[in-house]
Amino acid sequence: MISYWLFFLSSIIMLSSLFLEAGPAAAGWTVYPPLSALPMAQPGSGMGMTLWLVSMAIFIASSLLGSLNYIVTVINLRTKGMSMTRLPLDHLGIFCYRNYWGYFFPSVIVSSLTIDYG
Repeated sequence: MISYWLFFLSSIIMLSSLFLEAGPAAAGWTVYPPLSALPMAQPGSGMGMTLWLVSMAIFIASSLLGSLNYIVTVINLRTKGMSMTRLPLDHLGIFCYRNYWGYFFPSVIVSSLTIDYG
């Protein structure tokens, strides 16, 4: 449940960056560091980019908690005697996907925070 509220909080922060005087984040979908790291590179590179990065950090934490919730649910709520190899393919696929997500996203949050603060 906390993953939903963290997602909601990150959405509010992302939407609030649209109403800044300097403008929202304007570094493109790649958040290329020369455009995002310099406050005067273009409008929105200052506070707009900072709010975008904070919002993405909270969203990544929300996704990690959601992944952990799914992994724990699959492991704990299997029927008695059911092995992991006997899971239905859709549950096994989402389980593997969430495991990869849990390994991949911590490095994304660290790299996204070092764009602005590194």
